[in-house]
Amino acid sequence: MTVSLVRLDPTTPTDEERQLSAESSRRLAPLVKGGDGIRVHVVEGDGAGEFLDLPGPAVRLLSEILAEMARGHAVALVSADSELTIQEAADYLNVSRPYLVGLLERGEIPSREDGERHRVVLRDLIAYKNRTDAAREEALDELARVSQELGLY
Repeated sequence: MTVSLVRLDPTTPTDEERQLSAESSRRLAPLVKGGDGIRVHVVEGDGAGEFLDLPGPAVRLLSEILAEMARGHAVALVSADSELTIQEAADYLNVSRPYLVGLLERGEIPSREDGERHRVVLRDLIAYKNRTDAAREEALDELARVSQELGLY
């Protein structure tokens, strides 16, 4: 399945939705800390309702969505298994298309060809970004350590 990040319709909360999200997020936060799922009672406008069991990961995700909405941020949900075009992948990593193509050709990020077009799985982009961020952080820590040893601070 290909999901275009640029064509997703993010949900931007109204002021009333921001306030409701803030209150819901505040009340949900203590339940997220346990990591277990929760049981919620959903009541419709006519008073009819039912209980729903939500798994822990869904509760954490819901809590994050509510927190972002409370800040007034637009929110969109994309599956980590979504396939992106080269341009979408480059936009996600904030790099140029040619630079991304070089990464793909060197095998630093897995991809597949769909005819003449490459597709990249979002999960693979996230893994690459996490690896490069960790390497960058390690290099900065080493630079700070060496600078301290040399008395440059």
